[in-house]
Amino acid sequence: MKNVLKIYKRDIKEIFKNKVALAMAIALIILPCLYAWFNIKAAWAPYESTGGIQVGVVNEDKGGSFNGKEFNAGEQIIDSMKKNDALGWNFISKEEAEEGLENGKYYATLLIPEDFTEKLLSITTDNIEKPKIIYSVNQKLNGVAAIITNTGASTIKTQVGNQVVETVDGIIFKIVNNLKLRRIVMKRKTLDIVYCGIFATITAILAQISIPLPGGVPLTLQTFAVSLAGILLGSKKGFISILVYVLMGAIGLPVFSGFSAGIGAIVGPTGGFILSFPIMSFIIGLICERTDNKILIFLAMILASIPNYLLGAIQFSLVTSSNMYNAFLVCVLPFILVGVIKAVLATIIGSMLRNHKSIRGIISYDKA
Repeated sequence: MKNVLKIYKRDIKEIFKNKVALAMAIALIILPCLYAWFNIKAAWAPYESTGGIQVGVVNEDKGGSFNGKEFNAGEQIIDSMKKNDALGWNFISKEEAEEGLENGKYYATLLIPEDFTEKLLSITTDNIEKPKIIYSVNQKLNGVAAIITNTGASTIKTQVGNQVVETVDGIIFKIVNNLKLRRIVMKRKTLDIVYCGIFATITAILAQISIPLPGGVPLTLQTFAVSLAGILLGSKKGFISILVYVLMGAIGLPVFSGFSAGIGAIVGPTGGFILSFPIMSFIIGLICERTDNKILIFLAMILASIPNYLLGAIQFSLVTSSNMYNAFLVCVLPFILVGVIKAVLATIIGSMLRNHKSIRGIISYDKA
């Protein structure tokens, strides 16, 4: 070991005595370090300064239409690329791209085919096709550039994917929502028709519960049913359900009080009351759409009874050739107290039905 150290010390002394040997030793130490430093520096974050790498981008997308609206995903992707300086994007024609890739002007090209949007929108059909962006690179031009552009292509893929998510996902979201909305609307419309039919039938049944009174105007539960229709169905559907009831009687179905029917019942002495039923239900429903307060609901029925009594009295007066005072005494005065009682009952029963768990999920209306 001592001999080795002696030889080492001797060689060191000889190197320092010989300037040429010393220079060569220093060069052998420094040059590999410099080589490694330059290589590491060159390879460090190589994609941060790739703006000079020219990439040709071709958009041949012809676009498509959805729900009557034109849409071009290719154009939106191009707009997104113009805001991105990760690579040197050149937006050119297909011929320029092929020529530039061949002669080395462009390291790579991206082609958005003409059916890109069409395939993208195929999600709305039974035959779903995957949209593709065609990527080409000139491997012979520069090996490192090819690697960078490959990475750039991955970046583009991510970017395009994000762009597709931002633009197309919005469309898909609208498509799905529209489809769901259509199903919901169709289902809702079907249920609305059913509910209107049910209440028209309920009104027809309750109309047969009649108590004859002097003067020719019977006391029935028609107005009770009309009030319930407004409370539970709201203004629009309540109006429609009672209008259906009136039309049923007008065409000859025996749904009016005492199983009467036909135009004769509509134009007869009590016809004004029947014609006012849809208006009555509408007024009650309009107020019930805006409040759950029982007092206000009760007052709504009192308010709705005004056109009911008014039209009824007017038609009774015209048909019987009596004055309005006599019509009031015969058609209105005897029914005021009973009408108030029916309004109270309708308010209590209607409110209970509105708030009942099993009914609330079935019978509903859109609040204004």
